Amino acid sequence: MGTLFIRSLPVDCVIGVHPFEQRSRQRLLISLSVEMDFTGAARTDAMEQAVDYSALSDEIAAFAREGRFALIETLAERLADHLFAPPMDSLELEIIKPAALAATREVGVRVRRARE
Repeated sequence: MGTLFIRSLPVDCVIGVHPFEQRSRQRLLISLSVEMDFTGAARTDAMEQAVDYSALSDEIAAFAREGRFALIETLAERLADHLFAPPMDSLELEIIKPAALAATREVGVRVRRARE
């Protein structure tokens, strides 16, 4: 078992509950952690046995960029459902909205999916 991760992927998307937020894109930082069995990939050294983290990061960015969301909770749940597929055993997704509050560095949400 191993963990594949992508940390703080910058994505600009339309997100927010206020009208001014829906008029322009805002920067989000998206992190993903995926638990999976690396045995086949390590044994064969073949990309076909692994998760392509470049393609995965492109998929994350495209999903967020092409949608319009009021809540980061909505984006997190929908993106986790969209991404979670075999050979992933579990997935944890974190979305940070750095400019949400002037009084803090960042706010965000975290969701998790796991196979039974």
